[in-house]
Amino acid sequence: MYTKTETAFDNSYATHPFDSDDADSILISSDGMVFFVHKNILSLVSPVLSNMFSFDEHTQLDLSDGCPPIVRLTEDSTTLDTFLRIIYPVESPELGLDEMKHLLEVSQKYQSTTATIHLSLLLLHVFVDVDPYTVFTIACLSDLETVARAAAQRVARCVSLPPDRSLYSPEMKDISAGSYFRLLWHIARHRAGISIDEDYWGKFSFIRRNPGDGIPLAEDTHTACTTNKQISEWKDFGVFSCSPPDIILRSSDGVEFPVHKFILSIMSSFFAESATVTKSSSSDDSPFLEVPEDSHLLHLLLCSCYSIPLQTESSSLDMSQFIPFVLAAWKYGMEGSIARVRLLFQDIFKTNPVRGYFVAISLGWTDEARTTASYVATGTADVERTYVSEMEVVNAEAYFNLLRYRTSVQVAIAGSLTRYRSRRNTSPPLEERYYPTDCRRVERTPLAALVKKNIKLILEQEMNKKVGR
Repeated sequence: MYTKTETAFDNSYATHPFDSDDADSILISSDGMVFFVHKNILSLVSPVLSNMFSFDEHTQLDLSDGCPPIVRLTEDSTTLDTFLRIIYPVESPELGLDEMKHLLEVSQKYQSTTATIHLSLLLLHVFVDVDPYTVFTIACLSDLETVARAAAQRVARCVSLPPDRSLYSPEMKDISAGSYFRLLWHIARHRAGISIDEDYWGKFSFIRRNPGDGIPLAEDTHTACTTNKQISEWKDFGVFSCSPPDIILRSSDGVEFPVHKFILSIMSSFFAESATVTKSSSSDDSPFLEVPEDSHLLHLLLCSCYSIPLQTESSSLDMSQFIPFVLAAWKYGMEGSIARVRLLFQDIFKTNPVRGYFVAISLGWTDEARTTASYVATGTADVERTYVSEMEVVNAEAYFNLLRYRTSVQVAIAGSLTRYRSRRNTSPPLEERYYPTDCRRVERTPLAALVKKNIKLILEQEMNKKVGR
């Protein structure tokens, strides 16, 4: 047995029960607090801690023979003390909601089911009625679907909440826009009196979308792939007859594209360094490089390198491919390709401005995000009921900002209409109500055209509010 009095630690010591002389292991927090613990207890509740004790990778201090295993952890003493009291057979500590997120992260880091269940029950039975928004956020970040459902149901049942469906709290900024969308969807369904039964819950999930949840996708669902025609057209590319290719790029799905080292080195800083490090192909003597991109994405990247239009009859870049294309181009240092596709985005997003907004936000394109938000604000799309897959990679704050911006613009436009009508007779004839006559001019101007003159000013004023991050 190794007692505290025999140790040579200069550190401070934890209090009972982590000061026991019959402890057989030692944990040291990031701020130097020493915890005397029992390996058997920790091994039962945390396989990660169990492995730490079993390996020789822990830090041993220069003590006499017989010193128990010593493991240094990254958690501070307050966090470690609380976590250990949760998993030890002692009275559990009193916790505040502000501690739950971090403690759940620690519990999941050490794979402690005991601690995760204990904290989940606290969220369900103590905190969900106090602050369901924060509980929903913590549940989404901690992958606790049952807790997220309980919090969402609590929010939906709050009769004191305003009818505005843009329900939000600052804590939600860290969850995905997809989770926030599904929260709003569920609240709207509840308020509309639509049945919510076991069949509904069997198909509906807040944290990760269930494809069978009944939420329509506002996007094409086809999977892009490279056709034999595209591959054949590439290999028959006229430039190869004038200058034979000297390297082959092989996609993740095994499609080979002959290319020129020189072209790649000009268009990509990555390939400028890597094109000389090649292997010999098994089929011929041509050197080749394997890349992790699939053939469709690789084909688009190569088209941009060779200045081939990305929007052709045989090959096109649609909205679903903007994010993977730009991420791959960033990785390969293809700045010219990014500039080209950014210009192309200006035309493509108009077919689906809601999706364009989330694509722009995910790529950090601030100007494009502002432009798409303006289209959304003056468009006819029901933003609260329009789901796109890019919501899963954008935070909820960006979605809330879009909803807030659209509402502000619509309110401002409605106010402009009201002010205009207030200057007219209280009950003008139907024709004049929609085609008001300017007394100084003979022609009649549709009311919509007059309002349109003010929309640009309204958009600029409301854009001062942040629409995305």
